Parts: sequence; structure tokens; C-alpha cells
Amino acid sequence: MIIPIAMMFNDNYSIPASVAIYSLLANASKEHQYQLFVLQTNLSEEHKNKLTKLVFEFKNASIKFIPMDDIDKQFDIPDNVAGWPKEIVYKCLVADIFQNFKRMIVTDVDVVFSGDISKEFIAFTSDEYFAGVKQAALPTDKPFSTDITDKNMHFICGAGYMIYNLDKMRKDDMPYKYLSFLKQYHSYLKLPDQEILNIVSYPNIKLLHPRNMTLVTWYAVQEWTFDKYVYCSTEQEHQEALKEPIQIHYVTWTTWGKPWYDPINPPKSNIWFRYLTYTNFFNEYMQKNICKVEHKKQPSPVKRLISLLFRK
Repeated sequence: MIIPIAMMFNDNYSIPASVAIYSLLANASKEHQYQLFVLQTNLSEEHKNKLTKLVFEFKNASIKFIPMDDIDKQFDIPDNVAGWPKEIVYKCLVADIFQNFKRMIVTDVDVVFSGDISKEFIAFTSDEYFAGVKQAALPTDKPFSTDITDKNMHFICGAGYMIYNLDKMRKDDMPYKYLSFLKQYHSYLKLPDQEILNIVSYPNIKLLHPRNMTLVTWYAVQEWTFDKYVYCSTEQEHQEALKEPIQIHYVTWTTWGKPWYDPINPPKSNIWFRYLTYTNFFNEYMQKNICKVEHKKQPSPVKRLISLLFRK
């Protein structure tokens, strides 16, 4: 089976993307073919070539870079949306761009994969617009609301990993509806891709096991509540996700940043760096980051990285 996968990122995210791509293909079932598509406007030729060579290490995978400049002009997409890069808006246009596919995986690249993505893709045969991951809830979380102007929660599933029903989206003209919502309510959006996809698609959303997108915050925060709302994970699902995640998603938090900026503090950052060493972007990362002069009172950056790579 051919499994198409869409990613969208700018040149600044080429190194994280290499980790996401390599780990995805390294853990995916060898029984299927994986076609990767990168929606982009400013990837350098150097990074395109390096990503192409990385993917070619896997005989059952290919990668194609889709220029989005004309799409930007056609749909009048701004350079940023609520402070986020414009690439997140491309998630709303996937069904329109990929007319020859019925289903498609859409994933962020601030992630690392540690399990097989093919099973959930094959199993998604229902009539919802997309399949998204159940979440744990904080005690202070308010219920999901389709009214973006109120102060409740405006997404059920995070947009870091989804399986799109492209046929259903095209049939109901969802790309147009997503963009119309964006233009009408852009001043209210805080997490644009998540809020748009969830609000406009509701209630036609299939819920996936949380192991498909396990947030690193789940490893650090203890006060989660379960079964709080119908779209929340159970405590058992939560524990299963922590033990055997398919995707680990490196969301930022109050005490840490992304692992490529903050190598020590994020939970599970050692896994991200281990996969980085397998890619052809490792030397570039070292040159850009590890070799920088640091304050004398701080430990050696090389020692910090070595200790991180072998941390249990």
C-alpha cells in the first residue's frame, strides 16, 4: 500500500524535519511504500538535497517538494497567522492540493517517531473529516466550544498528527470553509491550525489513541485528569502512550523549549538527539550550535551533548 504523508515547514526547521523524517521511516512497516510531500516556499537547495539523500536510504520511500508560492498568492495567505509561520495554514489546503489521494497523513516536524504509523492509516476507513489524537486534560481546562469568541477550549485534537479523509473534505468543500473561517476569525485565533480544523470539522472527528501523538508535557506534569470530557483519553490509554508512543511531540512548556534549542530540559530530548546522529544533518547542527562559545560557568557543550545521548 502507498501511504502519502504531508509535512509543511520552512528552512529554519530543516534539521528538526530530518529527525522527524528519518525516525518515521526507520520505524514504519517495510510492507508499505511511503510518499513524503513537503509543502514549502523557502527551503534551500542544500537542504532539499540533504533531505532527498536521507529519504533515499530507505528503499520504500520517496520525497517531493511542493512549491507553495502560487498557492500563497491564490489564497492570499499572510506571512504569519496569530504569530505563527504561514506554513500552518497549508494544513487547511491539503485536500485541495492532493487531488489524487483519498487519505493522507499530515504531521508536524517538531516530533520524533518511535513506532509504526501504517496501522492507524489503514484502519481509518470511516466517514469523518479527519482522525486526531485524544488528549489528557488539565483540571483547569474548559470544555470544547465551537464558538471561537468565547474563553473555552477550541480544539479536541492537536494538529501535530492527523489522518485526513481527503475525499470527504473535497466533497464538502472543506478547504474553502477552513480558509473562510480563518479570514473571519483570525483576530481570535491562538493556535490557528488546531482551532480551525477542529471547530469547522466538528463533530466529524475520529479519535485516535494518544500514543499516536504523545506530548512531552505528559511526562513532566502530574495533574492530568482523565475521562473529563468525552474526547479525553482514559488513564490507561495515557499510561500506554507514555510507555509505547508512536510519535513523541516536543511542545514547548514554561520550563523548556524545543530540544534543538534547549538540549537538556525537555523530557525525552535524548531520543531526539539519538535520531539526529543518524541523519546527515548532525554535523550541521554541531557547527551551528555546539561549537558556540558558552559562559565559562556552564558545562562544556560537547560533554552536555554526550551525556544527553546516553541518558536513560
